[in-house]
Amino acid sequence: MKNELSTKLYKLDFKELVNNATNKAYWNKKWEIFNYDGMSVEFFLESINIIHNKLNGRIKLNGGGDCWRNPESLITIPLQEDNFNKTALERELVGRVDSIFLERGCIDLKKTKEYRDIEILEEEFVDKLKEIAREFLNSNNIYNNDIRDLYIDDYVSNNEKNYTSDYIDEKKCGTYVSHRATFAYIMGFDDKAERIINDSGEIDLEYILEQAEELKLQLENDDMEEYEDNLEDL
Repeated sequence: MKNELSTKLYKLDFKELVNNATNKAYWNKKWEIFNYDGMSVEFFLESINIIHNKLNGRIKLNGGGDCWRNPESLITIPLQEDNFNKTALERELVGRVDSIFLERGCIDLKKTKEYRDIEILEEEFVDKLKEIAREFLNSNNIYNNDIRDLYIDDYVSNNEKNYTSDYIDEKKCGTYVSHRATFAYIMGFDDKAERIINDSGEIDLEYILEQAEELKLQLENDDMEEYEDNLEDL
């Protein structure tokens, strides 16, 4: 037997928010605009920007177990009638909700063993690069600390790997897919929902994991000749 997931949606009335921008009863109010599968999104007003004639609101993601920080995002609502566009605001809201779920997905991914293994590998590689640079400076009798620090930092920056960033960028689109697509769909943006679903099916980590494994073998075998060749003359 399949259980139906409970979904709650509250559509914000942006025009009402604008009309009540100076109503103190609205300043401390919070609206739960989406609740699905243990996660919820709340909206609240934050400030009025007089210079740019905008009302600033904020959305916040709650739930989903232990998390060191609940992702948030700013939403700006034009106060001038000429600049007010309900569809554009709702599309922005869908995009912002999508972004905070993706941000939470990135936080979750960084807790995984697969990510941590790659992160440790990168740290070990940076340590090895520093060792190579220090030995090179010693062999050239360079002992000035300022020069050494600049050279080592530059050498590491030019040779370090960013497999963890590549891993997150590739895999994050597969996180909270049902939450993100459901909100987009019930808000009326089918194109966004379909794009979220399609992107989640195009995750390919093979190249990143192969590169990480190759680097691991190089470190284990102390095969660093290609990086030693990258040392710049002083």
